[in-house]
Amino acid sequence: MAQSPVVEPVHQELTIEKTKQYGAPALCKKSPNKGVRIFPMGLRRVVDGDTIDVTVDLGFEIVRNIRVRLLGADTPETFCKRGVNPEACGAQKAAADAATEYAKNWLTDAGPQGLEFRYTGDGKYGRPLGYICSQGTCLNYELIFKKHATYYCGGPR
Repeated sequence: MAQSPVVEPVHQELTIEKTKQYGAPALCKKSPNKGVRIFPMGLRRVVDGDTIDVTVDLGFEIVRNIRVRLLGADTPETFCKRGVNPEACGAQKAAADAATEYAKNWLTDAGPQGLEFRYTGDGKYGRPLGYICSQGTCLNYELIFKKHATYYCGGPR
């Protein structure tokens, strides 16, 4: 059975190029796997700015619907915790909506051809982690660059 390619240099390429441009660390040091597996993908739904429902093509006409968490990018939550000041909650919700809208537009502009999911492993909640990229540009970095997300790789915020 053929496996998808394991591509070690992807992080290197993204690290050098994008970190200088965006001023953010390019990869989480706690990346679950050493390599990155690249899968063609289709967009199903943008859940919020850093969570996307996709269909990945595993090869041999096998496809799977999964919920992807964008590695290294943390967007504001679409809901507020109890006891949060209503004004702060309104600002958080507006920022979350803007991040979600940016992700939708980026994915739409990228088009269905050439979208790929660069899988790095599963996170602590069991969701697949990785990068969503098109033609050498990754949504994860674009969200950080456009100030819709902050760099985050786990631990206290």
